[in-house]
Amino acid sequence: MRYQHTDDLLGHAIEEAYYEISVLGGEMREAYEGTPEPLKEGAGRSREVAADLLEDSPPPFVPAAIEKQSITWIEKRPISSRKLFRPARRDNATSALRSCLAFLAKLDTPDEATIRLRETLQQDADVFDTVFFPGMTGR
Repeated sequence: MRYQHTDDLLGHAIEEAYYEISVLGGEMREAYEGTPEPLKEGAGRSREVAADLLEDSPPPFVPAAIEKQSITWIEKRPISSRKLFRPARRDNATSALRSCLAFLAKLDTPDEATIRLRETLQQDADVFDTVFFPGMTGR
């Protein structure tokens, strides 16, 4: 795995991060539903919890005054033709959100909408970071 600086606009970075989180949630829901019934209460339960935490997190409202601000964060990238595993994809999304939070923390006099955005991003990033991605073998 290698690391790369990524630049984007704050509004787009938030939108893309939440999209990736929802994709991960869908993948975990699919994995849970594909788990054999006898295993759903054991191994399948952590898949269901991951899906529940990730699926229904709509992107928050981003005020127009800040949506076009440029931000930079570090993303994990696969080496050669390999793909990124789910935890790395989640980490990339939360890294983007934390970069947005760093930008928002520097604002001198944020308005109420910006304060709500900052609180939502902080809460969601903290939750996303706790998600456990169980192994997908034995389905």
